[in-house]
Amino acid sequence: MARLCLALLGNFEAHLRSGMRRVPVTVATHKAEALIAYLAVRSDMRHRRDRLSELLWGDVPMVQARHSLRQTLSQVRAALRPHDYVLETAE
Repeated sequence: MARLCLALLGNFEAHLRSGMRRVPVTVATHKAEALIAYLAVRSDMRHRRDRLSELLWGDVPMVQARHSLRQTLSQVRAALRPHDYVLETAE
């Protein structure tokens, strides 16, 4: 099983590592990167969609923010779907 590894300082970088093999994981938007980063850093808790919508799209109406969150979640799932992985966090 591959491990999902994230670099959050500097440029966002995500890759899957299985032994010596590294496979980059790319998402289309900075909001998708921010969502992955937030969920990884706060992996110890559950997240309400309303809160995530407000966090990432607080400057737009809630209906539009929720739609944007659904689209972004779909992008993240599509990027990760082909892979069997676990999230690895470093202290």
